[in-house]
Amino acid sequence: GCGIFHFLTGSQAEELRRNRARWEALGIQSYDYEHRKSCYCMPEVNQRVRVEVRNGVVARTVNVATGDEILSPHVTWPTIDELFDQAEQLFGTDYNLEITYDRALHFPTRITGDVPRMVDDEFTTTAENFVRR
Repeated sequence: GCGIFHFLTGSQAEELRRNRARWEALGIQSYDYEHRKSCYCMPEVNQRVRVEVRNGVVARTVNVATGDEILSPHVTWPTIDELFDQAEQLFGTDYNLEITYDRALHFPTRITGDVPRMVDDEFTTTAENFVRR
């Protein structure tokens, strides 16, 4: 992205599909990454967590700050495939989006959204420190 908010245009949708196809072609099913969502949400949603994915399913989530496993009935954290799903679901909505991708593995490392002239709707989701397992 170029650092400004913009609507997800046809070329951006194509870029998302192209990156998803590249990610899927890698066939990575077991990995860890750090997830953080910044939004006007309950505090639990905004914590930095290590998401441990095994065979394509979230096996465990750990609070990065404390090292404690998170067992929450209210919040779930996404796999990389689900990050792609979340971005695709924002197509055709009022959100202006900016999506940044990992250069080597092609997954979304940052998804930022905002609805113009709305208050407290903006969010940023990051995926960092990816480790293949």
